Amino acid sequence: MSLMRHMSITIFAPTNDAFARYKGAYTMSRDLISYHIVKSSITKDNFPSSLPSELIGGLPIWIQRNYNPFQGEGKQYDFYANNARMISMDITGQSIDGFEQVLHVIDEVLEPTLPNPNDPIYRNPSAQRILTNPSIYGIENDLSNFEKRVQLYNKQIVLQGGEGHTFFIPISSDNEEEWNFVDDKVIDAHIIPNKVLFTKAFPADLQETLALTDMLKTLIVVKNETSHDQQSYELEVQSNTRVGYPDYPRGVVVAKIIKPNIPVRNGVVHLIGNPLIVNKKTVYQLLEQNPNLRQFSNLINSNRRDIQLFDVSDLSLFVPNNEAFKAINQVRYSMILNTPEKLVQMLKLHIVSGKVNSETIFQDPRKSFVTWDQKRKLHFTATTQNITVVGGGVNATIVTADIIAKNGYIHVINKVLRFPDRKSVV
Repeated sequence: MSLMRHMSITIFAPTNDAFARYKGAYTMSRDLISYHIVKSSITKDNFPSSLPSELIGGLPIWIQRNYNPFQGEGKQYDFYANNARMISMDITGQSIDGFEQVLHVIDEVLEPTLPNPNDPIYRNPSAQRILTNPSIYGIENDLSNFEKRVQLYNKQIVLQGGEGHTFFIPISSDNEEEWNFVDDKVIDAHIIPNKVLFTKAFPADLQETLALTDMLKTLIVVKNETSHDQQSYELEVQSNTRVGYPDYPRGVVVAKIIKPNIPVRNGVVHLIGNPLIVNKKTVYQLLEQNPNLRQFSNLINSNRRDIQLFDVSDLSLFVPNNEAFKAINQVRYSMILNTPEKLVQMLKLHIVSGKVNSETIFQDPRKSFVTWDQKRKLHFTATTQNITVVGGGVNATIVTADIIAKNGYIHVINKVLRFPDRKSVV
């Protein structure tokens, strides 16, 4: 490292707070430090898409810049190194021998992808290497289901090569029916080509995947589900199939991001909880597995005798997220919880018979559907920007539409129907 005082280098230096938050396995190791150093002086105006680090093997540091209209004059872009935002850039100096050196201050420690044992042949891995040998890189999740499908359809070259892609690799599960639908087109839908997108810098708009044909068009977005008190969050990825057919219907599939931001030679890998595009789970199973819908799911489970979602075919749920329940009048809500009949009525207000997706809502001239109790209706207003639903005197917006299930759809809404808000009169 003493040689660095004599050369032209660029250092990405995490703040003290970043190191205090760092929980990785390589605290202040030589490898960790080397992954923050590049053997040339690079200012922000000359950033390429990636820089070879001083880490043995040259694992790249991926550079991204995002347009930010809220930055001050002359600062219209946010710059990122992997998942770290650069908070101060282009601090320049000189080496002992007069060579330019550049410092960029970042808000997060750059964690390298390192093998154990420390064998040079496993350094600087591709996404395919991660898929084939996850345990060597300290990844305990089983990835064998996806690996088998990649081998079956000869897609290894896609995960092995490329100048820089974003890869979403699902962990294994025992849902054999679902995995049987993971073919070459589904594999393509897990890859964003020619963009290396870490979660903090992921654009808010949908990103095109390799599944972009006349027969199948699937896009991807990463969502940050932040709690009402801003104290916690969960990352999820959503695939949105715009053009599909029976095996791959139009709609959304949601997967939790289990382990994000694994830098590799040809991009970045994010491990996710289930495959995208295909979903062979029922509405009830999806409701059970989505932590952001836990409050509604618990209410359904506590009223199984009156609301049986298990074996029902063709139904659609308009489900308030957890944050919606925190915003309602808690006194009135407690009264409903203690009155089983009213609670069941409230829950049934969120359920409609039949497979109702956003396309159905746009095409229906009445824009209304009878709820599960056969007594009330949900009324909809659809624009190119959003869809709103009115039920029980409450106007809610669909924040995630068309989550596909084997027997219907789930639409996530931002309010609990029948409960105006916490300021309403009991």
